[in-house]
This record gives sequence, C-alpha cells and structure tokens, in this order.
Amino acid sequence: EKKDWRQALEVLERLTDLEQVASVRAKLRFTLAMIHRDELAETEPAIALLGDALEDDAAATSAAKELEELLQKTENWKELTRLYRKSIRRMGADVDADTPEQRQERLRLWSTLAELSLDKLGEKMTGLAAHRSFQGRVRWTKDLGFPDRTRFGIGVQYTRPISHP
Repeated sequence: EKKDWRQALEVLERLTDLEQVASVRAKLRFTLAMIHRDELAETEPAIALLGDALEDDAAATSAAKELEELLQKTENWKELTRLYRKSIRRMGADVDADTPEQRQERLRLWSTLAELSLDKLGEKMTGLAAHRSFQGRVRWTKDLGFPDRTRFGIGVQYTRPISHP
C-alpha cells in the first residue's frame, strides 16, 4: 500500500501553523520530522523541524535525542555543538537542585561538547573551556594562597591545584 506522504505533510504543516499550544505544536513538528527522515529520506528538513520542536517544548517529545543522532549521522558538528549548548542552557544554572540523572546528563553534555570542539572542530579554546566547565565547582587550593576562594561551575567539587587569573 503506497502512502501519499507529501499530502500528509501538507495537512500536518497546516495544523502546525494553526496550533497555539506549544507542546502540541512540538509534537506535530516532531511527527513532520519523522516523516521527512524515515519515509522520504530527507535529513535537512528533519533537522530543521526537530530543532523547531525543541524550541516549542523540549520536554514534549524525544526530539533532542533524535536530533542528536541525526546530526551525528550526517556529521553536522557545528549544529551538534549548538544543540549541546542549547541543551545545557535549558538545564539552568541551579546545579544543587539537579537530580542524579540531571547531573549525569549535564556531565555528558559538557564532556561531549568538549570532545567535539577539540576533535571534530579543532576549536581548542572552546573545547578546553567546555572541559573546564563540566569539571564542576572548583575550590582554590591552599598552596595557591586562596583557601577561602571558590569559583562556581557545574557538577562536583574538587581541589586539584589550578592556576587563576
């Protein structure tokens, strides 16, 4: 049975344009993206629609996971770094309120961003900054003369000697 995917896309696009509720709009865009990717083998529209679905409501679908996999498959490293940065921003800055799963995801995002920046894009400073950020809360060590000075980051606390500005 042959399906008319173009007609289905047109109907879904009209519904998406009319939808006012962000979470429903995200689900519609996610469905559009899956049709483009799975049925029509069109990755560029799928990437754009998954990004739009994330902007509408990141929690409504598994768009982040699907977009990450698609960007890795197509080796679109620049967009993948943007995805990781947006995901980190969406997590917010309140690290102390994170669940263990959120901390694990935060660590995964930062470390993958660092690896991607260093290995795929050759952006050493960005990669090092991402690596430094995901290391977490940094306590200045006594041997540097700053026993009471703390710089806040993401994750856990460690007391490895580091240089300071």
